[in-house]
Amino acid sequence: MQNNPTKLPGPVHPAAEEPRRLCLLTSVGSTPEPVIECIKQLEPTHVCFFVSPQSREQTLEQEIIPRLKSSKAQDRLSYSHYVETPDPESLEECYRVLRQAVPTLLSGWHINPDELVVDITGGTKVMTASLVIATLRYTPRYYYVGSKSLEARTENQNGWRVRSGDERVIQAANPWQLYAEEELQQMAVLFDSGRFSVARELAEKIARMVHQEQRALYMGVCQAIEAYAAWDLFAYRKATNLMKQSIAKILPYALARDSTSDPIARLGAQLKNHKDLLEKLAGMSCLSKPELHRLQTLDLLANARRRGALEGRYDDAVARLYAALESLARDQLKDKYGIDNGSAAPEQIPESIRMDFVARYSRDGRLSFGLEASYILLAELGDTLGLKYRQRSKELRNVLNARNQSRLAHGAQPVEESTFKNLWQITLEFANVHEQELPEFPRLQTNR
Repeated sequence: MQNNPTKLPGPVHPAAEEPRRLCLLTSVGSTPEPVIECIKQLEPTHVCFFVSPQSREQTLEQEIIPRLKSSKAQDRLSYSHYVETPDPESLEECYRVLRQAVPTLLSGWHINPDELVVDITGGTKVMTASLVIATLRYTPRYYYVGSKSLEARTENQNGWRVRSGDERVIQAANPWQLYAEEELQQMAVLFDSGRFSVARELAEKIARMVHQEQRALYMGVCQAIEAYAAWDLFAYRKATNLMKQSIAKILPYALARDSTSDPIARLGAQLKNHKDLLEKLAGMSCLSKPELHRLQTLDLLANARRRGALEGRYDDAVARLYAALESLARDQLKDKYGIDNGSAAPEQIPESIRMDFVARYSRDGRLSFGLEASYILLAELGDTLGLKYRQRSKELRNVLNARNQSRLAHGAQPVEESTFKNLWQITLEFANVHEQELPEFPRLQTNR
C-alpha cells in the first residue's frame, strides 16, 4: 500500500480562471478508450482517476496521460489527480481509499456536489461498485461508456468490449432515485413521530441528490415540514406562509399520485385544508372572538395530545392542558361577561364572593386571579363551565396537584401517564370537545 494513495501527477494545463467547473471521477481499467471518450464528451475541467497499481502503470501513465496531452482536452483540463487502491478485488479496501480521498479532493479543488460526475465504466466490478457507494452522498450523476449499437461490441477473453471509435457516453439511472425511496420512508417515520427538524434535514438531503427536475418538489416538502414544525410551536403566521409556498410545489405532484402508497401525496392531500385552518388560527380570517378562541383551544388540545399520546412527554402535555383550562375560563369570562381576570373591577364580582376576592386578589384597586378563582367565579355566575368545575373540583384539584409537583411547575416529580389521561378527559369535558374535532397533522407512513 502506498503512503500517499492520492498522488498528484501534476496539472495537465493550469488555468487562471474557471468560469465553468466540472469534476469527473472515473475508474480506470485495462483499456484507455472509455476514459478518453468520457473526457472528450463530458469536457470536465478537473479529472480524478481511480486506479489499481496495474491500471495506473499500464493504462493511466502509458496511454491516457500522453493521449490527453496531445489532444484538445488539454485546453479544458485544469487539474488531474489519481486515487490508487492497493487491492482492486477488495470492496473494503476500495471503499476505504475512496472514502478518505473523495472529500479531501473535493475540498482541495473547491468542487461543489453539483459539479461532480462519476464514470463507472473501467476497472474491476469491485472498483466500480465501491465508486458508487463512496460517491452516493455527493452526486446523482453517473455515466458509463457503451456502444452505439450491438454490432459495435466485440468479444475477447476478458468479455465484451466496445469497438474503438464506436463508444458513446450514457448517463446511468440515478441510484438515488432508488435509494431515496428508503430515505423517503425514513423521513415519513421521523415526521410522524414529531421529529420535524431531522425529517427536514433528510428531505433537504434527498433534494440535493435527486434529478434537477425533482428538486423543487423536495424543497416543497422541506417547506411543508418546516410549516408543521412552526405550527407545532404555535407560530401560525410563519406556518401559513411556509405552507403557501409548499403547496405550489407539492400539490400538482400529489394530485397525480395515490396517497395510500406515496408519503408526499399523503402530505399534499392535506396542505390546502391546513393552510386555510392556519389562516384562521393566525387571525387572518373573519372569525368572531369566541370562534377564534374555540379554534385556538382545539389546537392547544391537539398539541397536548401530540406531546402525550405520540411522544410520551407527559409533563409537556399536562402543561398544555393546564393552559387550555386557563384559557377556557379566561375566554368565557371575557367573551360572555366582559370580565378580565387579569384586571377585574370588584363590582363585577358577585356579592357572595366579592369580599373574599378583594381580600385575596386585589392589586391597586383591581383584581387579578388565576385558574381556580376563575372557575369559582364562573360557578357563582351560574355558568355551565363553572358548574362543571364545581362538580369535579375535588378530582381536578388532585390532578392539578400532581401537575404542580412536576419539573415544569414547582416540583421535581415527573408526571405519570395516568395523570395526563385523567386531565385529558376532564379538559375535553370542560371544553365540550370530541377528539374527532381536533386538527391532526398528516400521517406520512404508508405501511399502516
